[in-house]
Amino acid sequence: MSPMRQIQGAHATHAFQARLAAALECREGDFAAFIRSIETDPLFQKLAAGTNPSSHVIHRVRRSFSGDKGSGVELKEEFTPEAGNSGEVEKLLEDREEITEIIRRIGEDKFRTYFLDRVGGFSTLEAAKACGLTVAGARALEDLVNSLGILESFHTAATDGAPSAAARPPDEPVACVVRLREGGYQIVFRSTCWNLGFYEIDHEKLRRLKEGDEFSPTDSARLGPLLRDIEIANRRKSTLFRVIEQIVENRRPFFDSDGKTASGPWRQNSLAKALEVHPSVVSRAVDGRSLETPWGEKMALKSFFDGGGARVRDALDMILEEESADLKKGVRRLPLADREIARKLSVLVGRRFASNTIAKYRDLWDIPNSYRRKPK
Repeated sequence: MSPMRQIQGAHATHAFQARLAAALECREGDFAAFIRSIETDPLFQKLAAGTNPSSHVIHRVRRSFSGDKGSGVELKEEFTPEAGNSGEVEKLLEDREEITEIIRRIGEDKFRTYFLDRVGGFSTLEAAKACGLTVAGARALEDLVNSLGILESFHTAATDGAPSAAARPPDEPVACVVRLREGGYQIVFRSTCWNLGFYEIDHEKLRRLKEGDEFSPTDSARLGPLLRDIEIANRRKSTLFRVIEQIVENRRPFFDSDGKTASGPWRQNSLAKALEVHPSVVSRAVDGRSLETPWGEKMALKSFFDGGGARVRDALDMILEEESADLKKGVRRLPLADREIARKLSVLVGRRFASNTIAKYRDLWDIPNSYRRKPK
């Protein structure tokens, strides 16, 4: 390879990594808009659901990333609308009465199977045929699903290219961890763009189309950027899922005990090595994001590192030592109530604690209540 080609390749790799980094840092609503920009691209629609099946080289696939079936972690994509968004969703449906009529005509089961859940990885054309719709009607339903995803973060503007790393709200909730009756856990993502699954490209078929002069000059110019956008979308989803999957697996005792069992030390660098990615990738994936635990507590992804439960115990010991010293000096007349401990612990650990959670910790670690901690 010539030096010029090497330089060009290095620049291309750096540019892709920069765009992937921005995608990992962006808000979920911005990413939903990015997915919509892909799905509504005329070239994407031609390659995924055009009237000529021989040109279909892009397929949507839903899959779990866990190679170990006994890992006890499953993936489920589910849209969980924010409480404040229900009015906007109703307004969206009011503005699209013809789409509401299409949904009524095909029935809720088919709408969920072919457009919301997409369990079989159906193409637009396959969904249209199964539901007795035109391709235009099927695309209208897909556009509705994408629009619902964008409403999650009150972001309705389409993006041009990869999403930008706009500031996210502190600890933006990205998923819930649900305990299964048969054992194990399920990761439920909040954004509806996960329902579209991942994109697989038939590169051999694509090569034949290019050799057969199937692309116009405009399509040829757009093909490279579109494929890079698709790769960024896939990589962002896979990275986020693998990070959360590893958190649940590594902190299994913590999840099994409803947050009462301490876990050993664990650093982001260790996770990066396990995932075979650069530490900055893990840092970007966890920064500013949270998940909801099976017992209903919202926890920042960052809080699962640097000792996890052990970090909570150390912080709690520090609070109680300070309380004991203040009681002896007369700075305090009474021991701290659980709600006061919860407030101090939240500041030290970086996540919210309820007073009943403090009571659980006291029972677990045999810490006396405030009455028994009174000075004699």
